[in-house]
Amino acid sequence: MPSPFARMAAVICFGPAAGPRMDRGACPDCGDDNPTKDIKTDVEFREFQISGLCKDCQNKVFGEKPQW
Repeated sequence: MPSPFARMAAVICFGPAAGPRMDRGACPDCGDDNPTKDIKTDVEFREFQISGLCKDCQNKVFGEKPQW
């Protein structure tokens, strides 16, 4: 279950459908029901824990090679 702040942020960023997607454990952007399947690094997993974004949507938001 996402925090109320994370859910609110997802709805603001990705639209009203993002809330119910997050509630069922899916990616708030694309709705992937298994958002951790392509996550390989600790940084990617930590971002998933914060935002709920799958790897493809993380790449879309941050770029293919984030500078962290």
